[in-house]
Amino acid sequence: MSSPLVSACLITYNHEYFINKCIEGALIQELSFPYEIIIGEDFSIDGTRDICLEYAEKHPQIIRLVCNDKNLGMVRNWTLALQECKGKYIAICEGDDYWTDPLKLQNQVDFLEAHPEYMISFHAVDLMIHNNGTSSLSNNTVQLHQNQFTIEDLLKCNFINTPSLVIRNTDFLKRITNSYEHIPTLDWMITILASQYGKICYFPESMAVYRMHDGGIHSHKDKKYFLESAITLFEFLEQNINPEFHTAVFLKYKELLGTRVLYAMKDLSKPDITAWFRRYKKVTSEWSLFIALRLIALAIFKFVLLLRQKVSRRGLKET
Repeated sequence: MSSPLVSACLITYNHEYFINKCIEGALIQELSFPYEIIIGEDFSIDGTRDICLEYAEKHPQIIRLVCNDKNLGMVRNWTLALQECKGKYIAICEGDDYWTDPLKLQNQVDFLEAHPEYMISFHAVDLMIHNNGTSSLSNNTVQLHQNQFTIEDLLKCNFINTPSLVIRNTDFLKRITNSYEHIPTLDWMITILASQYGKICYFPESMAVYRMHDGGIHSHKDKKYFLESAITLFEFLEQNINPEFHTAVFLKYKELLGTRVLYAMKDLSKPDITAWFRRYKKVTSEWSLFIALRLIALAIFKFVLLLRQKVSRRGLKET
């Protein structure tokens, strides 16, 4: 096969009920250029690997299966699969999501080929929720009102759904190695780093489905987990972003730390409050008086609460 213009990068672990749909979505693509499908299979303990092997045997001219000999985790599996991608562009899809439009890749790549000033193309997706044996499909998880974005937009929040992403396979992607495995939000990191070098194009048409189910990697994570994941990412970006974007990254990092301090206050956990407040103080003196007053107010609240409990217990003893 001639050198592929696009590499579809599919990563999977324990997706035996979903992986067929994911691979079929990659196979139905109608393309005018050479194409490859890379599947990173992370030592699943269900039937996922057997399904992937069957597809690889049926389509050896287009599918390359990368089988890990032990479970490496999502981030490391992803980095290994990315390193196998030979295309000028990489399209990403996790094994429980799938593409629905056979012209998805053709449309996105045609745009990027015609507009070299863009680094990323993405589109709307539909959301499928699986709950207690039933599933429901809703349209367009993300409603965006413009078709062009920049790194400044992406630093505010991660609005790109992974199965919609097509990105130029530039040198910085080749440098992503296992050293990045401590960053749980790898997709956000990749798009931020890429958008330093060009703009982001949005297609409002839905061309994929994003699933939410109990077996999903983030299904049982709470808001604090996502907040702390973002803090980890922006700590990394502070050291690895181009100097012209450092101020924007620092301001977002400071905002995230401040929000985490307020979460700790809400939980009334003294060790948690102290630890996060110290991290916050290292980067800024702003809000310090506000946070100190909040701490005092919480201490008074806890004292009054304990006092009321003691009075209540004393009253019960006397009766």
